[in-house]
Amino acid sequence: MFVFARVFMGFGLPTLLTSCAALLHELVYPKQRPTIASLLSVSYYPGAILGSGITLSTFARSDNWSWRIPSLCQAIPCLVQLCFIWFVPESPRWLVYKGRTEEAFDILAKYHAEGDRDHPLVRAEYEEIVRNIELEMRNNGRSWKVLNNVISYYLVPVLKSVGVTNHHTQNVINLSLSCWTFCVGVVASVVIGYVARRHVFLYASISMLFVYTGWIAASAVYTKTKSHAAGSAVIAMLPIYYLAFQPGMNCLTYVYGAEIWPYALRAKGITLLQIMSRGLTFVGNFCNPIGLENEGYRYLFLYWSVLIVEIVTIYFFYPETKGLSLEEIKMVFEGKDEQTMAAMAVVPEKDGVELVEKVSEKAA
Repeated sequence: MFVFARVFMGFGLPTLLTSCAALLHELVYPKQRPTIASLLSVSYYPGAILGSGITLSTFARSDNWSWRIPSLCQAIPCLVQLCFIWFVPESPRWLVYKGRTEEAFDILAKYHAEGDRDHPLVRAEYEEIVRNIELEMRNNGRSWKVLNNVISYYLVPVLKSVGVTNHHTQNVINLSLSCWTFCVGVVASVVIGYVARRHVFLYASISMLFVYTGWIAASAVYTKTKSHAAGSAVIAMLPIYYLAFQPGMNCLTYVYGAEIWPYALRAKGITLLQIMSRGLTFVGNFCNPIGLENEGYRYLFLYWSVLIVEIVTIYFFYPETKGLSLEEIKMVFEGKDEQTMAAMAVVPEKDGVELVEKVSEKAA
């Protein structure tokens, strides 16, 4: 029954993440979109901290409630979501797509201009959304036809490999790392809107490459000499790793992974991201324990090599999207053709938000 419950939750989580990521990008105020979307990924860690704390407190129990209590507590956030989901507004882009344009305009006015229907930002956003969705639907239907890593999931084997075998110590380290990662994630989410996306990705990948290099070296020394200093160095690499991992590979996942898709493909694109992520996690669940047990630190060269490929891919193929609205990002990929340019003209405003007006109004 417990295994069945885990499988059942596995189907629900990707669906929830897909809908949340798409809705956040399409609903939040443009200037706050990178920060809010980044916090979606970081929101995992308060739950991880609470879960680690509950597990640590029930660890000493000798009965089955030592694992039942943490498992039952997982239902509380789900109940909270079910209670408050009815108060969440709908995506204005979805409403426009369904022909409910007045409702879409009302939501934009309420949440982006405190109810001011004459605010230039609201009118510009509305015109931009309507024209781009009409353009997308006219060109094609955008159907499906056109369309973490070893440290996070295997902390205990990693700790055992350097001599940390006490279960209480392992739980304390896990709780400490969850708190540290949450703090790093919150700071990164606040800062991330002011930094170029490519720079953040490159910082994360290159920093992780250095961390893996140090981790492999320290693990090799410990394996050969059983040096306490080498084992401590491996443990010290863990918080440094999350300092590198969080900004790019976690916070930007649902920022960049959602904003690069046009409206009609956004949910499908995030779903594809989830399928690939969960699929690789599924494979890793079977391969990582075997690799760590049989090859030890040598197995880490696989991830080291993947990071090399990631750095090259990011440098040469990742376009920059900082400072652009969701509709304007479309021009980065599809170019400034006549149809696209006829739907918008970009006008910088004092508050740093780029507004989009009708070409005819701009010309006038």
